[in-house]
Amino acid sequence: MSMLLLAQQHAPMLMIAALFIGAALAAAPLPARVSWAAALLASLAALWLAIDFALAVLIAGAPIPRYGEGVALAPDGFSAFTAVLVAGAGAFVLA
Repeated sequence: MSMLLLAQQHAPMLMIAALFIGAALAAAPLPARVSWAAALLASLAALWLAIDFALAVLIAGAPIPRYGEGVALAPDGFSAFTAVLVAGAGAFVLA
């Protein structure tokens, strides 16, 4: 299994993880431009994952992942659509 396929199957969790990592790097004692760049790259990564997830679920009809390992995520078609809107708004605000 390729790494991109594995990332596509776990896109909802990776969107959240990308934003948490970006927030941690932005809060680190770094110069302002480096913190801004880290937050922007994390936001763009979350946007890319959200668009890929929405295209796979809404356009291609891929099955929606169901998590049973104690993760309280239940993605559906509406959440795939709104994830793109929220991640896009975050990337727009930072850019």
